[in-house]
Amino acid sequence: MRILLLNPNSTQMVTQRIQRAAAPYQSAELEITAATAKKAPPAIETAMDELQASIAVLEELEARKGTYDGAALCCFSDPGLDAAKELCDVPVVGMCEAAVYFSAFYSRRFSILGSCGSGDVPYMYGHMKRYGAETRLASVDYTGTGVLGVPDQVTDDISEKIEGIIHRDGVGAVLLGCAAFAGMGDALSKKHGIYVTDGIGPAIMTLKMLHEYRRTI
Repeated sequence: MRILLLNPNSTQMVTQRIQRAAAPYQSAELEITAATAKKAPPAIETAMDELQASIAVLEELEARKGTYDGAALCCFSDPGLDAAKELCDVPVVGMCEAAVYFSAFYSRRFSILGSCGSGDVPYMYGHMKRYGAETRLASVDYTGTGVLGVPDQVTDDISEKIEGIIHRDGVGAVLLGCAAFAGMGDALSKKHGIYVTDGIGPAIMTLKMLHEYRRTI
């Protein structure tokens, strides 16, 4: 199976983190490629960014048709997801979409740690309604760094944020609400003893499941 992990922003650094996070899932049966939506904004932090990214995502998916058996949009806002599902004749999932549904296997309630600021909070609550998960969302916290300010590995500040969420909300799952966190989920899960996901693993495993299921119907 060939999986495309599409970064809906145009920052190559984020794409590289996505590819690195996907490495443990690579196998002889699973070829995973991370790519960049070249015409997208460098970060997706506003409604305008999301709109521009959606168009760039659709153009990239169209240009790459025939080279993938499933695609994941690796941005927590899942820009252009519904249109991408219409465009493609193979499974397409959103990183956030997959993370939300996977979290239900680990905890009835979850919290989100985003990268921007207080403006994330109402957006995230609205975004969860898209997946019927608004009643499961305990809280939204944020690092305040912005997408491009997220470090490339777990820091004390990020770890302390997770610890604070656990003590405050009593949740069994935390979703990292930005693709720039890619690669941090497993390390944070091990450190804090709960399910923390950057969304890359759930997206890959969801695509693999959908691909296998489609072959049986």
